[in-house]
Amino acid sequence: MFYKISINRFSLIIISSFLFLSGIAKADWIQTSGPGGGSCTGLSIVGDTIYAGNGAYVISGGYPTVSTLFMSTDHGVTWIADTSGFSGTVSSVCAIGDTVFASTYQGYLYRKTGSVWTRVTTYFRNSLTLFSINGILYSAYEGGIDKSLDRGSTFVSGGLGIGPYEVFNELFIVDDTLYASTFEGIYKQINSFMWQNKFPRNVTGFLVRGNEFLVTTFDKKLLNHRTEL
Repeated sequence: MFYKISINRFSLIIISSFLFLSGIAKADWIQTSGPGGGSCTGLSIVGDTIYAGNGAYVISGGYPTVSTLFMSTDHGVTWIADTSGFSGTVSSVCAIGDTVFASTYQGYLYRKTGSVWTRVTTYFRNSLTLFSINGILYSAYEGGIDKSLDRGSTFVSGGLGIGPYEVFNELFIVDDTLYASTFEGIYKQINSFMWQNKFPRNVTGFLVRGNEFLVTTFDKKLLNHRTEL
């Protein structure tokens, strides 16, 4: 069962976090040198490298139609285009070992070993978001989750029980159990193929802290749960 966190306790969490962060970082936010020229998409950190796309939104399309993938290896001080073999508007980036993966809003999956991207032509999904957990590549898309054990060469479906229009925010592993947060709830993986919605509410944020689940909802509530979902 989830419990609503009181305003006083919520304030204490925020104040404590602020004081902690103030103690370790005394700098203000500053704008980096790029990437400029449009909206930022797919901001991701892989090891010591930051990836980000940029593009200009068009009213009819819903996502940038002209985009460039950039990377920074010096904490955002300088950016260089990383487009060799890559095309589209990046939505997420992750890595397994020395292999980097990127998904696009157009539904394509790219894989990079070294400095050249290669599109995985056998795979296409709408609203594609990538996660890598324990050496497994997960591809979350509208209404399902696939997984690959061979770094994107082949995928198996594992999204039974997930609503057809679900959009995923994040994947977490807690005590070897996989959880997924979506706009319609928090799903728990029951077995290799089946998922169950354990918290059917409009979830905007999901965080695991020790044995405690912290959840924010669309109706502006912060809830916590201290045992297994």
